[in-house]
Amino acid sequence: MSDTATNPTPETPKAEEPAKTKKTPAPEGYVTAVDFAKEVDKHKGNAPGTTRPQFIYGYIRNSKSFAEVTQDRGDGVSPRFCVKLKEGLAWIDGQAQRKTEREQAKAAKDAQAAKDATAAAAKPAEPTPAQPKPTASAAKPGSAA
Repeated sequence: MSDTATNPTPETPKAEEPAKTKKTPAPEGYVTAVDFAKEVDKHKGNAPGTTRPQFIYGYIRNSKSFAEVTQDRGDGVSPRFCVKLKEGLAWIDGQAQRKTEREQAKAAKDAQAAKDATAAAAKPAEPTPAQPKPTASAAKPGSAA
């Protein structure tokens, strides 16, 4: 028998994991962007995970009309965006309507441009003034006549 079989080695103490930053809870009536993405899936009846949080962050940063958003956390810490749930879901519901309004406005603008183009093509071209023909008496300078 070996000595290691009878005397097991003492366990080495595990390295303590650094404490994770404790997230502050979202204010009353607000949800985080990740939770809002989950709520959008529930609201629309989509499979969980269909709406990615990156889209929600994009709406928050790029849309002027997006629902009320607050940033919590202190100085020197990355902001944590929180969305007012009811207003956010109403904004998501209006998204399809805004898209159709933009498409209709674009179609009307294109139709007006096409109408203007056909009107311009149907209009007779203005005649250009004819250039006078040189006469025999008006000889070119430097030519022998």
